[in-house]
Amino acid sequence: MFELIIFEIAAVLESGSRYLYWQVVLYSMLIMLILVIPFYLCHFAVSNIRMVRREWVGVLSVFTWGVFMVCFWKIGDPFPILSTQHGILSIEQSISRIGVIGVTVMAALSGFGAVNYPYTSMNIFMRPVTKYDIQAQERRLLQTID
Repeated sequence: MFELIIFEIAAVLESGSRYLYWQVVLYSMLIMLILVIPFYLCHFAVSNIRMVRREWVGVLSVFTWGVFMVCFWKIGDPFPILSTQHGILSIEQSISRIGVIGVTVMAALSGFGAVNYPYTSMNIFMRPVTKYDIQAQERRLLQTID
């Protein structure tokens, strides 16, 4: 995708071929992100459960993938990304849902990292406070008050 953006700026290919490649890349990425990767995650999660027999792994994988698909489409309902011009299975709907979910996940991870890192690394920056340090601070405070 980055190369296609550079080609668009530099006008390397014809505009029709750039548009075709852009559509191919977007659809293949959406198919991977929405269909293939979640199905394999569901399949591997179900196949690692010891209580599930081998005959039921495929059926349960499809069922859990279906639950994921329903949740994936329902999670985008509260956001103002629906348009009357585009159908429910359009590229705009898929990209907007992935964008909303991606930004939300990145914000949550960023907030967690901003809070967790200082908490876990606080002991590196802490030094023991002696009686002399306390007396020196008290003297400075009294000097400031005077």
